[in-house]
Amino acid sequence: MTSDEVVSVGPKNFDGFGLSQLLLKRIKDEIRILKPTKVQAACIPEILKGRNCIAQAPTGSGKTMAFAIPMVQKWSKDPHGVYGLVLTPTRELGHQIKDQFNFLGGNSCKVVVITGGVDYQKQILELVSRPHFVVATPGRLLDLVTNGGEDVKRVFKNLRFLILDEADRLLDEQFDDQMQYIKKLLPVKKQTLFFSATIADHDEMKQLLIKFSENTDEPFIYNYQEETDCNKVQEKKATAESSDESSRPLLWKQNLVQKFVTCPRDFKDGYLMELLGSIKHDNSPPNIRSMIIFATTCRDCKVLSLLLTEMGFSNVSLHSNIDQKSRLKALSDFKSSQITTLIATDVASRGLDIKTVDLVINYSVPMPEDYVHRVGRTGRDTQKGLALTFVVPPRDIQFLENIEKYIRENLTEMKVDERKVLHILTEVQTKKRMADIAVLDPNPFAERAKKKLKLTN
Repeated sequence: MTSDEVVSVGPKNFDGFGLSQLLLKRIKDEIRILKPTKVQAACIPEILKGRNCIAQAPTGSGKTMAFAIPMVQKWSKDPHGVYGLVLTPTRELGHQIKDQFNFLGGNSCKVVVITGGVDYQKQILELVSRPHFVVATPGRLLDLVTNGGEDVKRVFKNLRFLILDEADRLLDEQFDDQMQYIKKLLPVKKQTLFFSATIADHDEMKQLLIKFSENTDEPFIYNYQEETDCNKVQEKKATAESSDESSRPLLWKQNLVQKFVTCPRDFKDGYLMELLGSIKHDNSPPNIRSMIIFATTCRDCKVLSLLLTEMGFSNVSLHSNIDQKSRLKALSDFKSSQITTLIATDVASRGLDIKTVDLVINYSVPMPEDYVHRVGRTGRDTQKGLALTFVVPPRDIQFLENIEKYIRENLTEMKVDERKVLHILTEVQTKKRMADIAVLDPNPFAERAKKKLKLTN
């Protein structure tokens, strides 16, 4: 697709895709989706034709169903072995993708998730039992196929689909060695699909797809910003938008209010506690059912979680230093609204679809691409959402401006009453120091007790 090409809108309802009646029934009656989103309408027909695909669409626009529906449709006509492999950067996204395949495929469809934090031998047995679809993080999958023996290596010999969900993340340097090794294990003849909300350069991504799939056929490229009508194409020519601009991500701006909170560095925790207190006691901002607070590091998550608990705000945390059972429990409690505040690193920033999230707070200013994925956890579908980013001047001003340039929208400032912040600041700072100490040394008296015991024995 050229930069001036208009993407066909496609069928206006699922009946126009030629799907099986059983699959249509599951989509309409069980999942309760009445009409396809734009990315689904554009991509499903092309994937059913057998084309490789690159798709960029906003968070919450239905990208998972855009590749899962045609995969399940094709699998239902030829159900054998491992039919499709979906690679994803995070464990939590992997489990969510599995749920959607299970909904679409029904009881006859066997889906397994291969991620870290789960018994190694159990996952080898799951792989060699020939499930229909495998959803995996690259690191754990590579570990299994490298050390699991020849039976595991042969699992993917008849693979028909490879999907990179959050492709931009999976194709960066962190995953490069893993992805190249996994590629060698897979058959050349297969459909390869790249999906993400943030693709910086579509031409570069096209070349990566051709190289990765070893297929020189022209892939179908769906870019949300170029899918409207000829008027938009003409407008784009008239305004001479650069190709770089056209590949920037769009958010569901009609549903999402984006603001920033300016605060002094030493007052940031006080501002956060005052904001949470106003939500809890004064319902301001209104109608906040649940929220995600994003922190940069695992340690920040731990400290914030302890601080919130000490200040009377129940919460769960989600980061890579928590074992898998605890991660799933935290996510389950949050999804079911037993706990309405989740404190997380970027393991929760991609793909998680929880309709009750009305507020996202960036405790620190993230990189622009991460910002798009984080704030995309709210304002999904027709829901309204609010995203707040804490900004400490002057150091964070340039970071904020980078985000505004990236999303092509200026954030507005939200004021927090500093008099109220000062009223609670001493208490907050004291408890923050206690949380810091607790994270550095969870039990400072344990070591002393052990030494004393040795001396007395």
